[in-house]
Amino acid sequence: MLKTAQEEWAGEPGELARYPCLDKSGSMVWIASIIITLALLYVRAPDIWPARFWAEDLYEFLMRAQIDGVHSLVDSYAGYLHTVPRLISLVASWLPMKYAPEVFLFFVLFFTGWAASIIARGIGGFAGVLAGASLVLANGWMEPVGSVTNLQWLLAPTLLLLAVRPNGVTRIEGGIFAAIASTSGPFATAFAPIYLFVLIRSFVKERQINVVALIAIIGGTIQLAEVLMNPANPREPSGDHVTWLFGRLIELSAGGSLAALAVGALICASVFFGKDRVQRSLLIGASLLLTIMVIAKFKTQTDLFITDLGAQRYWYVQSVLLLLVGFLAIRDPSNVSKAAGALVVAIIAGSSIYSGVARVWVGTGSGWRDAVEKSYSAPIVYTYAPNWTMRLESGTLYRDRFP
Repeated sequence: MLKTAQEEWAGEPGELARYPCLDKSGSMVWIASIIITLALLYVRAPDIWPARFWAEDLYEFLMRAQIDGVHSLVDSYAGYLHTVPRLISLVASWLPMKYAPEVFLFFVLFFTGWAASIIARGIGGFAGVLAGASLVLANGWMEPVGSVTNLQWLLAPTLLLLAVRPNGVTRIEGGIFAAIASTSGPFATAFAPIYLFVLIRSFVKERQINVVALIAIIGGTIQLAEVLMNPANPREPSGDHVTWLFGRLIELSAGGSLAALAVGALICASVFFGKDRVQRSLLIGASLLLTIMVIAKFKTQTDLFITDLGAQRYWYVQSVLLLLVGFLAIRDPSNVSKAAGALVVAIIAGSSIYSGVARVWVGTGSGWRDAVEKSYSAPIVYTYAPNWTMRLESGTLYRDRFP
């Protein structure tokens, strides 16, 4: 049987009594997690203010919202749907265009905080308070965090944890999150075997339907259909070293070669001790499954991963999942699991911080309001990221140049 919300939040016997801030709803836990996560987001990505755009924010999402309106929700880009960025862009298009960067930033903070709160409730206890910060403590964080375009990379591991461990979240909230997250990016398709296993296991063992897993499967099926109908353009090969790429992705997600060995050993140890081993195993399996998917996509472009300066999003989700495994192990009654989990978190978070506490913004992106106002007098070209420019005419966006 599933634990009640109070039992799950309380954790080990007596924990609720020792810490009065853990009330029946556990609200203090997820509120604290949101505050910590957003504070760390600003420390690590101070470039989020003043508000600005990144990559496809303008080139695809806001432009399509202006041109296609609500129909843009079903527009495919890069071979799949992007529900969350397109919803945000629709809202921005209905408001004065000069405020679009601030609207985008608001929703970046909203979805980052929402994801952190779901993770906090899923993990539970005081480990959950810190677990939400996995979104900004994982290796490869520099590229995905702080932009509407890359929100899908934060939503993916959150949705997976929610399906595997649906604690503290109502069916309505879980269903809404699953619907928009599973149709934002290809991850629901990549994790489909995990979602199917969770759905079957929940029905067989508990005679319950895991609504989140079911919706994720539906979303993943829709995304698979989009991928098949909108295949990506083929690229020129630049080498084929599958074994090297597999090891390299594991190394990057853990934070280094020695770190990868240590994390691998500790995670294996945590799986063989304590309870909730199936949940931790599923997250580990999902991390490996996604790594295999990345290899299948980039097996002829291994040069992208020689350094850790680009394409960071392709090992970010795996790193978040490994951190979540660590936090779940910390919550385990087994002392072996607790110790292993604490070391996993320390190694991954430590390597992430060691590689750079804060990122340095390399874009421009200022002067948006002036550009919008001037566009009503004459067309203007606006540069908002390295090699990304848009043409503004009377406040309406048109494509100009992109990498």
